[in-house]
Amino acid sequence: MSEIENTTSVAEDDEISLIDLFSVLIRYRMMVIIGSAIVFVLTALYLFIMPLVFPKTMKRESTVKYSISVTTVPGAISRELPGRISNLKSVLNAEFTDPVFLVKEMKKNNPYASENSKELTDFEFNKFIQDLQKDKKIRVYSAAVRDEVNVELTIPEDNLEIATKFIDSMISSVNETVEPVFLKEVSNVKKTKMETYDEIQKSFSENSNLTDAQSLMLTVRQIDEFMNSYDCISERTVEPFVILEPLGRVKKLIIATFAAFFILVFVAFLKNAIYNIKQDPEASGKIKAAWDSGKLGRK
Repeated sequence: MSEIENTTSVAEDDEISLIDLFSVLIRYRMMVIIGSAIVFVLTALYLFIMPLVFPKTMKRESTVKYSISVTTVPGAISRELPGRISNLKSVLNAEFTDPVFLVKEMKKNNPYASENSKELTDFEFNKFIQDLQKDKKIRVYSAAVRDEVNVELTIPEDNLEIATKFIDSMISSVNETVEPVFLKEVSNVKKTKMETYDEIQKSFSENSNLTDAQSLMLTVRQIDEFMNSYDCISERTVEPFVILEPLGRVKKLIIATFAAFFILVFVAFLKNAIYNIKQDPEASGKIKAAWDSGKLGRK
């Protein structure tokens, strides 16, 4: 019987606690409701009205996607090239994500330029580039199937022209740097294949196996065909794809409103606790004693 009574008592305590919680919310409902409404209105004004009245106070951003085509190298040729240039997509990807390369290119054309960015020291500018990469305002990734490298920039929407110049300059720099090395290695592969073929011809006889010689000449022909159609390492094929970013205004409005609601609920419970402590002399004494014992210099 005693266990049943204890269980009933615990259930009643839980029920009373829940009622107490609701009573606190009801007692301070006006503070919570009005406070949340004020935050909602102020946030809405800041996010939706201010950009219309004062456009310069809140510039919108754009996510700009650039697709850069990379020269397709036949497998028979790429397998013969040194690892560092055997995959041109990887080469382009590595260059475009190299902070040193980005610093060099962004000093020519900075699509993230602001009034203060021109006054940055070298160290601050390096940190600026690292932060852009960390915040994913510069994203570089290879296309899954196509021989393309995609670059996405999140920039102020007014800087689209500068961003395009920035991308074009990067492509040009990579072409100028990589192309001589790449073409030299392709030429070396052809030269090596031809020399090996000439050696086979010197020792050619009726019993010789022609498979190796045929394979060598096939590679040479593929190199010739490739060089006849070759234009450049990479190029921007289409105009940038632009997505206007409203800076998540609706999402920010919801987050701000709910944050204000929960903060005000916490304040309501805090005020209720303070009120209860003031009404209980014993609790007030304990709080005062704890406060005094926690003072600096008190032993």
